[in-house]
Amino acid sequence: MVAYSGTRYGRSPKDKRVIKDALTEKDVWWGNVNIPLKTEVNRFCRDLVVKYLNTKEKLYVQDGYIGWDPEYRLKCRIFCSRAYHALFMKNMLIRPTEEELARDFTDDKNIDFHVFNGGELLAPLPMEGIPNATSV
Repeated sequence: MVAYSGTRYGRSPKDKRVIKDALTEKDVWWGNVNIPLKTEVNRFCRDLVVKYLNTKEKLYVQDGYIGWDPEYRLKCRIFCSRAYHALFMKNMLIRPTEEELARDFTDDKNIDFHVFNGGELLAPLPMEGIPNATSV
């Protein structure tokens, strides 16, 4: 399989941001990898990508667990505009059984993490804390 992602190839580690707030301020090792982002900017970006995904005729959704141990694992739902991103996440997450899907993933309020992957959507610039059009 060959997948072309346009001008952006591979990972963008310098474009990853973490919300810096009272919950994360003292527990995250801030620096080149964990770059702080204000809650308001994150909320704006999230709303932008959700609006973008709502314009798509087809979305790809993957449900899975982060972490193997049932006592500590977290439930995650991924929304993607591209099939190959969904396939990638299917391989990254622990796949739930049919029983686990019915038990853990039917009520969206019980999902611990939501990931909204806009793929080809570029961040509007300038934006505080985001230096270029790629944002993670």
